[in-house]
Amino acid sequence: MFLKITGPGDAPEEMLDWQKISELFQTTWLRLNAPPVVDGIYIQRGSAVCVGGQWYVATTDETIAGSETDFVKLTPSGDTLVASFAANLSGVAWNTQWSGWYASGSLYLFDEIKAFANGLISRMYTPERWRVERNLAQFLSRDMDANWHYVLTRNLPTQWKTLLMTALLEGQVYKVLGLPEMQTITATSSYIVPAGVYRVHVKLIGPGTAGSIGAPNAPGNGGDSGREVEADLNVYPGQVIACEVTAAHTKFGELTALAGGGHRGQRGTGSYKGGHGGGLGGGSGGGINANGSAGTAPGAGGGGGGGTNTTATTTGGAGALGKIVLT
Repeated sequence: MFLKITGPGDAPEEMLDWQKISELFQTTWLRLNAPPVVDGIYIQRGSAVCVGGQWYVATTDETIAGSETDFVKLTPSGDTLVASFAANLSGVAWNTQWSGWYASGSLYLFDEIKAFANGLISRMYTPERWRVERNLAQFLSRDMDANWHYVLTRNLPTQWKTLLMTALLEGQVYKVLGLPEMQTITATSSYIVPAGVYRVHVKLIGPGTAGSIGAPNAPGNGGDSGREVEADLNVYPGQVIACEVTAAHTKFGELTALAGGGHRGQRGTGSYKGGHGGGLGGGSGGGINANGSAGTAPGAGGGGGGGTNTTATTTGGAGALGKIVLT
């Protein structure tokens, strides 16, 4: 249970007033030790929190009411606080008087970095030494190709700079921002947006095209790799999005990447050597009287058929299907 810590009178006279002063001091020290307030579906025992200028301390592991979400609401009720999960941040705003996120007198607890990355708040206030208006906004922008190194090495505090640089090198930026782990879709299906996700970055890789046939003294050309398309999309939890991964295109909702249009396949060489397929994992071109091989990586083009020294023809390798990558 969250119990209110009652303050003393303006001019302490009785022993009870001095006990109240002692309780305030103890609460302050608890807050300085800063045990995590939210742990799964519980408020941890010993957590101290100020709501509307009034201090409360959790004397037990307090169960948070409702279905688990990313947002916890603390609502004063007499001498206690009621902890419950909130469905969203509708109506929640930063309160400069009490230094917290409030709506209708309730304090909201949530991961500011994750909320900002998902577009739920316009800026962050509480992460220590973080300057979101300039740094994270630039970091998240897709237009920072020319100055990303400056942003990460000059503008950010040391601890964030190290964290982000390491994350970039390891491809783990989604963890730094509190985003869901990368998901790859390689077959036609439906994607259901997870709880707490309101924005996703989508990368589509279109299918590669097949290599062309080889004919007498005319080797086939390698197929082109698939087109790549990227976009940031606003979504909502539970939304069902159709995904298509076919030999003609790769689709995520209304976003489409067509076959070919990527790295061009190699042209056939000489009279007999078929060209290799375009892209990483492109199929190998066939030799004399030999067929080309298929692309082996998502979106890779197939190899061209080799030239022949007879009237027969050789076949080109198939282009590989594409894929959908979500972060």
